[in-house]
Formats: sequence, structure tokens, C-alpha cells
Amino acid sequence: MEKETNLSQREQEILSLLATGASNKDIATRLNISPNTVKVHLRNIYSKIKVSSRAEATLHAVKSGLVDTAFPEISPEIETSDPAEASHSKARSPLFIAGALLVILAVIFVLIRTSSLENELSSSPATASAVETTPLRRWRNNPSLPEPRQGMASTIFEGRVYLIGGKTPQGITASVISFSPETQTWSTWADKPGAVSDIQSARIGDQIYVPGGLQVNQQPTDQLEVYDPRADRWETRAPLPVPLSDYALAAFEGQLYLFGGWDGENYRSETYQYDPGTDVWTILTPLASARGGARAVSEGGKIYLLGGTDGEQVFKDSLAYYPQRDLNHEPAWEVLSPLPEGRAEMGTAVLAGTIYVVGGITENNSPTPLAPLQYRPQEGQWRQFDSPPETTGARLALIPLEDFLHVLGGSKASGPSNQHQVYQAIFTRAIPIVLP
Repeated sequence: MEKETNLSQREQEILSLLATGASNKDIATRLNISPNTVKVHLRNIYSKIKVSSRAEATLHAVKSGLVDTAFPEISPEIETSDPAEASHSKARSPLFIAGALLVILAVIFVLIRTSSLENELSSSPATASAVETTPLRRWRNNPSLPEPRQGMASTIFEGRVYLIGGKTPQGITASVISFSPETQTWSTWADKPGAVSDIQSARIGDQIYVPGGLQVNQQPTDQLEVYDPRADRWETRAPLPVPLSDYALAAFEGQLYLFGGWDGENYRSETYQYDPGTDVWTILTPLASARGGARAVSEGGKIYLLGGTDGEQVFKDSLAYYPQRDLNHEPAWEVLSPLPEGRAEMGTAVLAGTIYVVGGITENNSPTPLAPLQYRPQEGQWRQFDSPPETTGARLALIPLEDFLHVLGGSKASGPSNQHQVYQAIFTRAIPIVLP
């Protein structure tokens, strides 16, 4: 059986330890890393191998040969020259039976994993019958933001949520705040050098990149500022080719990709690539039409670009951008199944290979709340999922962390919001097995 090749050596080590039943703390101790680092690795592993729970990851490790599934050889208690009898004696041994039952339990445990769409339970009779019918409480409230905020950049680093810049009731800010799920507390970090709003961020390695943004004078900037969370320090890199805010941004294979945006007078259609190694911006194949307020996420060897507005219409577009094709001078853009309605300035995230969209604005900035959406690339269609108890607005942050989605801040009719709602997107339930 071939070993898993889609994972780094460190990720293979963590997956093999997880498959032995080790906890995050046990893995951290064994590998001399922090539990938060283990969590980050596990999230990346789940995404790469297209699973969403420890049970599924364990089964994947078994199938890919990362763990040894052979049962120990048991010497028969009664010697016999009959091979059939010896085989029968081995099959009856307690260790053999226990090992077989463990494998069966793991498979059943995986088969009854519940997805984030309630209607999937009714579409699968076997799954529905194995899972309790008690209503699932997926949404909960976490400690609110220290102050209301919208249009901020957001990312995760070593298990912490970071919010950068944005607009508060006092105006555009440079402050950086961070939330620890373990302690359920917020903390303050070094201010960004320039106060900006309508920004996105992307993490490459240990650095968080924040290009452009709308300044206090209501004009976009071309500055690229980079934050090192470990050192709590900012530095400036090569500026954007043009000042931009309200763009879409994604990291892909160690590069930044920026799409569209607002230059202070017009919406733009350019695609820019930034190489941190050379500190150079490059112009690539543009969008078919100019827009701002679109959102981008990378998943499965491509970048998904969703929605946006040109100031007159709000787009339903779901597009796939292939960086490698663009670099090979091949057609880089594909049109996918559109969003149910035009949407811009929403929160987007990827969790276990599924794309989530929460909040945003639609045509004429309709006050009707927009339903949360989910897109599974293998299905190729958008579906609604459970709406949060508190209405979400636009320009919010949507952060995937372990099995949860964090919905933070955003703009509402009353102004910036301090909301912090959490949705359990993935969970697993086991059914009891009664042995004779």
C-alpha cells in the first residue's frame, strides 16, 4: 500500500499519531510543538485529504498505509498440525476479534458523520436512521468584539483569530485585535502602520499580508504592509501597481493573488500576483468585467472568485481561476454554477473542502437578510444552510477554525457590529453497538 504523498512529512507524522488515538496535547508533546500548532496542521490535513473529522482522518491513514493495521500474531494455545484448525484458533483469539471490531466501529463512526446541511439527513435513509432526531444547536454566541468593526482584514494564525484595521464607530482604525478560542478572550496587538478599511488579508507561512485599503481621507492606498504575529511587528513591502481597496485576495502556493477593487474613481478588473520572494507584483489575465466587493478563496488547485459589484449591478458570478494555467499562457478562467442571487461584500471561508458564504449585500442593498450558502465542488451547486440567530450584515469576517465558522463584526443599518457568532459546521456522532 502506498504512503500518503499529498501531505508534508510533518503532516504525515501528525496524521499517523492521530490514527493511534493520540490527543492534540499528546501529539504536541511527542513532536515538541504547541497544541495550537497541532490544530493548525490538522486543519490543513483535513482540507488536503478531504475529510472533516478525526474518525475519517484515521480511516484515511489506515487506507493510505500511514499506520500498521496488521493484527499481532497469536500463538494457538493448543498445538495442532491441522492448518485449518490453527487458522480457526487464531480467528477466535480475543485480540484478533477486538482488532476487527475496532475497524468495524471506525467505519461505522465515519459513515454516520453529519454534514452541515440538515436536508442531507433526509436524503440518506441509512444516515438518518443512525443519527438522533433531536434538533441540532449549531449556532452559539462567543465573546463580542471589544468594539464594533466592519471592513477589516481577518485571518488565523496558530489557532488564534486576528482582525486588522477596518472601520469602528470612531472612524477608520489601525488597531489589531486577536481572539483565543481556548481562553475565550480578546487581546490587543501592535497597530498597523496605516489605518485602512475595506481590506482583505492572506497568510503565507508565518506572515500576514495586507495590501491597499481605504484611508481616512476616503482615498485608497497602494501600501503593502506585512505583519509577523510572533514578533508582533509590521514592515512595508513593494507597493501595489495602483492604489486599491475593496478587492478580492487569496494566497495560493506561496503567492498572493489580488482581483479587481476600487481605485478611488472606478472599479478595476486587473488580476495581480505578488511574489514574497522577489517582492514583485505581476499583472496577469484580468476579470471579464470590473468589480469590487468580490471575495476569493483557494481550494483544490484553484482560486474561487465569488460575486462583487460594479456600482450598478451585483454579480451572481462563481468563477474559478487557475494560476498555473495563467502562467502557462492557457485560458485561466472558468464559469461555475452561479450564486442564487447577486452578492457582494460577504464573508467567505473554506472548511474541509467546502466553501461557505455568509452575509453581504445584494441588488439595491435590500434589507432582506441573505441566507448563508454552502458550495461543495464535487456537487457543483449552491445550497442554503442554517441561518444564524442574529442577522449578519456586510463587510464581516468569516473565519474557519477547527470544526467551526466564526462570524465577526460587519456593517448593519445601525453601523458597525460587534457580533461574534459561531457555527459548528462539522460534527460526528457515533451509534452504540450491542454485541451478543
